[in-house]
Amino acid sequence: MSEQTLIHDLRKELLALIEKKLTPISQKYDYSEVNLETQIKWRPLVLVLGNYSSGKSTLINELVGFDIQSTGQAPTDDSFTVITSDPNLTQELSERDGRFLISNEDFPFKALRRHGEKFISHFRFKEVKSPELQNLAIIDTPGMLDSVSERD
Repeated sequence: MSEQTLIHDLRKELLALIEKKLTPISQKYDYSEVNLETQIKWRPLVLVLGNYSSGKSTLINELVGFDIQSTGQAPTDDSFTVITSDPNLTQELSERDGRFLISNEDFPFKALRRHGEKFISHFRFKEVKSPELQNLAIIDTPGMLDSVSERD
């Protein structure tokens, strides 16, 4: 059995489990008016959180196999960056802004529109030729501050 077949079968099983177990609970407690399984449109998302300069982008670069994200001692990026693979790319990297993600029905980010233009201007999309990200998307986040004194 191929890897793609296994992934397809696993996704099908997870959607059935969500439909059978989680959707009834979410509707009973008014979490969601629509079936949860209908909202799962894309690949699994991994959110990478941490303080600035803690190695989030370095970890992602290591996983992907090249420097897709900027790294450094001080904060280097103030955006949420969705990173995934597109094997059909003609170049090594494709970059788009957040408007592309929130306006495209193929992606699960439409609800983020409610956060307005300021958020959208700090939302990015990068596609790479990386087999490690073929069935996965990583969201690299801006670094968090450690304490109140750092914010000052």
